[in-house]
Amino acid sequence: MPQIDASSISLLVQDALRTPSQSPEGNYSQIVSALEDNKDTPFVKRILDPSIYPTIPDPRGGNMRSTHLMADSDTRAYPMIQMNEAGTLEYFDHENALANALRNNNTIDFKTPEEAAYFARNYKKYWANEKQLTKP
Repeated sequence: MPQIDASSISLLVQDALRTPSQSPEGNYSQIVSALEDNKDTPFVKRILDPSIYPTIPDPRGGNMRSTHLMADSDTRAYPMIQMNEAGTLEYFDHENALANALRNNNTIDFKTPEEAAYFARNYKKYWANEKQLTKP
């Protein structure tokens, strides 16, 4: 059995105690950078200024309103709720959401699948108050 020295143990403990925002997969500053670097991407515009865009009833049910429902595939993040040609939001399943997002340049490409997944699951951290969404 290999021996573990004190510095290795310290690194293992530090890694185990990391908060999600400190994880190697991503942090808040990476979310902000991704949004700034992709500010002309259609879904990013809706993240950056949610008050001027519509919402739809959450397709998962309940009384919530939704604007994006982000997903990821490989190194891409993309919304499952997308603006259609009529200017209204439309929900797509995963396969159709990715195809439509690719067709409309509505994705963000990341270096790793982990970064894409982190963004898709944590993009709402950008909003100071998630309750900015309009009520029905």
